[in-house]
Amino acid sequence: MKRGIAWSLSLAMLAVVVAFGASAADTVNLTLMINHGADDAPLFTTVANNFTAKHPNIKIDVVNVASGNQYYDKLATQMVSDTVPDLFYMRGGSGDAKYYDKGIAHPLDDVIKRDAAEVNVPDFIQSQIAELQYKGSWRALPYDYSVIGLFYNKKLFDAAGVKYPTDDWTWDDLLKAAQKLTKKSSSGVVTQYGLATSPFAFATNFALGNIWTMGGEMLTNDNSGVLLDSPETIKAVTYLAEFVTKYGVAPGPGTVNDQNPFFTGQAAMCFDGSWATMQYRSNCSFPFDVAMMPKNPTTGKRVVAATGGSFAISNHTKHFEEAWQFLKYLTGPEAETILIATPIRSVPARISIQKVWAANISKGGLAPKNVEAFAKEEQLSARNCPPVYFDWTTSVSNIFPTLTDSKTNIPQALKDCANQIRDAIGAVGLKVTK
Repeated sequence: MKRGIAWSLSLAMLAVVVAFGASAADTVNLTLMINHGADDAPLFTTVANNFTAKHPNIKIDVVNVASGNQYYDKLATQMVSDTVPDLFYMRGGSGDAKYYDKGIAHPLDDVIKRDAAEVNVPDFIQSQIAELQYKGSWRALPYDYSVIGLFYNKKLFDAAGVKYPTDDWTWDDLLKAAQKLTKKSSSGVVTQYGLATSPFAFATNFALGNIWTMGGEMLTNDNSGVLLDSPETIKAVTYLAEFVTKYGVAPGPGTVNDQNPFFTGQAAMCFDGSWATMQYRSNCSFPFDVAMMPKNPTTGKRVVAATGGSFAISNHTKHFEEAWQFLKYLTGPEAETILIATPIRSVPARISIQKVWAANISKGGLAPKNVEAFAKEEQLSARNCPPVYFDWTTSVSNIFPTLTDSKTNIPQALKDCANQIRDAIGAVGLKVTK
């Protein structure tokens, strides 16, 4: 009898060992590679741990490559060796679509359709969908969506007796206010600018929104033609550059030091991104707020260039279904709240979480009070940066900063930029039509 009991216990223990062994064997390990700052990286670890708590058989290893260039260099190297992580970060409106063209991202159409209620595509900012798809097929789900707005120093406005910017301001309204807010010493040296020119107004892909607002274009609708050197675009860029070159209400290249003159009270207004609100709270010792970007003074049109982060699944993952389960969570309401709405950074890509994001700012009494201007821009006026797979951002970032230099021949500079982009189009085998 005792022997039978001992035998039964041995079998039971063996069953436990086998069970544990099977559990360990069934554990799936996934790697998520991100491209974020040191403050953001721990939040992704929190999200990964929360997911594993709900799915104990799926472990997530978060790898952060913070530098933009290093991140894409590493991604390119991994593509060659077929070692791309199971999930990875992308910015489709910043030229990342070239990676999609190389087959790096797994198509998501079938699973998005299958899990439509959970994914909830109508909750996404609709203009961002262009950069989440490639050739009509879903390749990523959204993380955030970024635009620029008009930040302003309330103290300087009050001192000058100028009314605060409104969301109905035109570029002419901005110019008139900037003229009143620009101050000079007795010797004619500018001591306070009405507007600080920033990279996001003249030197990056976000500058395209200002060009679009003023009636210019960069590419034809099918992305095969370049319109940067068209008469309409030259006119638009000239109007914007004259804030520096003609009216002197904004500093030209090298006029001020590397520090943002808005932070030091040397400029009453500046353009900056929705992602920068935490930075402004830390650096501004004065009350400030933000308004939507100005409208075209003639047409009343406003267009803001927008692009955002997203996450894709590698086409080489051995665990697609598990990666998909994590991707849904990573881009879902709970993770968006942890990653964006609670630390109050950037703007959530989900409309529903934008409300939580704005409420958190309001409850905390945080500046900018009108932060919802960013969300309104995204929903009403956003146009996605060209989600193309030829490199146009390098040309723009090299030439656009020169446009506010009084020595720059704007038509020639835009022609040079346009020709560089035409070369980039041809380099990927597309026919350039204009």
